[in-house]
Amino acid sequence: MSLFLRQRVVDTLPLLMSPEEFIRDGYGDEETIMVGLGHHPEVTARVWDVLGEGLPDSACTLVSATPALVDPVSGRLVAFVSGTAYMVRVPETERATALTAGYRQEFGGCWPSEDAPPDLGPDWVEGQFQAVEQSWVRAFIAPTEATAAEPGAAPDTAIRSAL
Repeated sequence: MSLFLRQRVVDTLPLLMSPEEFIRDGYGDEETIMVGLGHHPEVTARVWDVLGEGLPDSACTLVSATPALVDPVSGRLVAFVSGTAYMVRVPETERATALTAGYRQEFGGCWPSEDAPPDLGPDWVEGQFQAVEQSWVRAFIAPTEATAAEPGAAPDTAIRSAL
């Protein structure tokens, strides 16, 4: 998966970095992250602020300059933004239900070549802005204790405070 995302950027950009590192290291500012990387700001906000609500701050990251959710413990990619779409990983036990509900396993985002869109595998679906997606993310990344104790409390990060 990281090779697919890597196609979008130059090899000198780190594979994985926090939004704060992106800004600190001079790759751009908050506006660059939200609109300058080629992804719709509402989709990025959906992934980081809604699907990522209550997760460790380090789960909201940039993978090859692509806003994503990554399990800070395992390093597993769980969701990522692509243009005006996003993809979310679905636990195996929920896949049949997701497909019955109309989720598509086809990648509908942006890709850098003229070839057919990539096949991301059976555990990925295109997001539909539905509440159930947060439970799928939680199956891979546990909320932090501090935010689990205070439902609705948003982590204090520069990107989230700018939205």
